[in-house]
Amino acid sequence: MKSLILISAATAAVLCSSPTWALESFASYDKFNAAPIDASKWASFERVRKVKAGTLNHIQRDWGATQSDSGAQGVSFGTSIADPSRVTQLKATVKVGSIEAIGCSANPTASSARARLIGTFFNTGAPTSGSMQGDVLAQVWVGRFSNSVDAPGTLQVGGGVFVCQNSDCSVTTAVGTFTNLGTTTLNQNVTLQLEWDKAAKTFTAVRDGSTSSSVSYTVSDNIAPGNSFKQVATRTDIAACLSGPRTTAAIDATFDNVAVNKSAKP
Repeated sequence: MKSLILISAATAAVLCSSPTWALESFASYDKFNAAPIDASKWASFERVRKVKAGTLNHIQRDWGATQSDSGAQGVSFGTSIADPSRVTQLKATVKVGSIEAIGCSANPTASSARARLIGTFFNTGAPTSGSMQGDVLAQVWVGRFSNSVDAPGTLQVGGGVFVCQNSDCSVTTAVGTFTNLGTTTLNQNVTLQLEWDKAAKTFTAVRDGSTSSSVSYTVSDNIAPGNSFKQVATRTDIAACLSGPRTTAAIDATFDNVAVNKSAKP
């Protein structure tokens, strides 16, 4: 028994003293000494969703494709209402803390970033569960485009109503746009409202309780959407760029005092 114990102890000592072997030497890849995430090294993008100082904070950064000088890639990052089916009105106070939208000089499509209230409300025909094809989507947003001629820090308020033409709604037909909602600036609260009046066949966007814009429609609205959701969200659209520096779009925004129509409250 004593001999067995001595052998085991000796074996353990050899194992503990052995070096950690590698097939080849290691080379430093990323020490994360500077922000943002290096898109040339990592395939993942930047995302933060957290409650911060009594608000919901979204941080989103995305990079554009590098295979051509045409088109753009849209990326949505949303926080969804648990039961969207009864929500016909959505309201929230939105503040954009920082925003970035860098385009490509050879690509006529602009990059953009925005914070928004968005949802699907009905389908125009025969929906497929989980698919947005035929769903009618409305949104109101605060954002900026890379080709903006506004002063630095100035943001546009806009939105519109669209019919989704494919399953992920990356192709749409515009029903109408919300106009004359004005501008705001970084770090300013803007209260946005989005309302669907089915009886009047109208969507309305309201800014700060006073300025409003409406879009009417004529399509059938009696069928529920195939992909039903209501969200507060951020969104980037990043222009592709082969001939120049890689494009990017980013936004840091907060949402507060979210409200829905009274009949939809849990």
